Amino acid sequence: MSPFGFLVPVILFIVLMFHKLPTRWMIYIMLGAQKYEIMEFLSGMWLWWLLILLVPLLLFFNAYWLAPSNKYLSERFRAIAATLAIILFIFTISYKAIQRKTMHSAVKVAVRTFFRDTPAHTARRAYKAFVAFKTEKHTKTEYSLPELVSKKSFSGTPEVYILVIGESSRYKNWNLHGYNRLTTPQLNNNKNLVVFNHVISPSFNTTVSIPLIVTSKNVNSNTADTLFSLPAILREAGFFTYWISNQTTMGNNIGSIAEEADTLIHLVPKEQVAFDGELTHIVANILTNLKTNTFIILHTQGSHYPYQNRYPENFEIFIPAVEKNKHIPVTAKHKEQIINSYDNTILYTDFVLSTLIDNLKQDSLRAALMYVSDHGENLFDYPHIGFGRGFGKLSPELFHVPMLIWTSEAYKQANKELVNRLRKNSQLKISTENAMYTAIELAGVYWPDFDSTYSIASGNFVEREQFFLYRRGKINYNQYFQTGK
Repeated sequence: MSPFGFLVPVILFIVLMFHKLPTRWMIYIMLGAQKYEIMEFLSGMWLWWLLILLVPLLLFFNAYWLAPSNKYLSERFRAIAATLAIILFIFTISYKAIQRKTMHSAVKVAVRTFFRDTPAHTARRAYKAFVAFKTEKHTKTEYSLPELVSKKSFSGTPEVYILVIGESSRYKNWNLHGYNRLTTPQLNNNKNLVVFNHVISPSFNTTVSIPLIVTSKNVNSNTADTLFSLPAILREAGFFTYWISNQTTMGNNIGSIAEEADTLIHLVPKEQVAFDGELTHIVANILTNLKTNTFIILHTQGSHYPYQNRYPENFEIFIPAVEKNKHIPVTAKHKEQIINSYDNTILYTDFVLSTLIDNLKQDSLRAALMYVSDHGENLFDYPHIGFGRGFGKLSPELFHVPMLIWTSEAYKQANKELVNRLRKNSQLKISTENAMYTAIELAGVYWPDFDSTYSIASGNFVEREQFFLYRRGKINYNQYFQTGK
């Protein structure tokens, strides 16, 4: 398929929806989209627009470039198709310009935009994104086991630990963290929570950020490093492990980790999506049939765009919100509806986490739950940045994420010093890279070379500088954003 034949409708679609040209990261994220995500996103869109643009362009434009000797298509016919594609491409990259108040400013911006973002530049971005995506998709990371992992003793009363991985949930919109809207009413009243206020995710890309949460990989890792995964370590320690996902495994990177659990459950078929509340029913069923120490990893939909499809109707508290299964241009003009929809996803996450915690509140059950989001989101916080991820505009909101740990009364009584250490470390600089080590220490698992300086449950925890990954390097978060930490 001709690259331009693919790019024209894709870029036009991005500009119509986001009023921005795609960066390499944006194209990378789109390449990783699953079938259900694409169909969900297109539901309620301008179907006629898509039919009018996609079908003729992909058919005619590619026929012109790939089959010039095609006897069924005349030279004139192919020329018309190519001309149409070029016209539509120019319209794409100057779409914002034609919305200007005067024709003079529209022409001026259109010309400047065209020469700055030519088809060649966009094709170069797309090529880099495609190479990065294919490399990730076909590179399967091999995970090892640490030597001499201690076996967790089983006294006859099972212990249960749950790690909940959030999606696109940003610290700034949690009332638990000081947001001025009541988005976490149930968690606010939970006295057994330890809330962490200075946590960052080193990446705003899910396929990068999830391995940083559930493996020993960090921003300094290279291909020669020996890496460990959380499910494999816990299995070796005698836990029965579950990976329960309301998302796809997203290729080899995350899939290879999920497959190391004893049981891998996908909530729904790949072409569909469910509300995260369904995860609580599966967990409740597991808890009624406990036979041994158990560790559960839940990969949620959380606040994954489109936000309005992430919660049931009875959680649409902040209004006006975007209508379910409908889409509107993601611009500042619709800021109120979009943020209302997003805040409703946080409200629903509050319900899901509180329900899981209630399920764990059994007499004498030693249990703990950790929640951390994979990355944040831009929500019109700054006029020059706007919305979303992957448009080449960085903000603290992309990386600053919520994190909390809940412990049952029985667990707290048996591990008073550990819980006190969690509270002591809660105001320090933390990265989601610390999650795996912390989960392992919560579960009481050790090995001789266990690096407790990465566990926020340890008295040996070392506060480190926070870095995030961008392009080909790492950037100091606090220096870049001048956070004062």
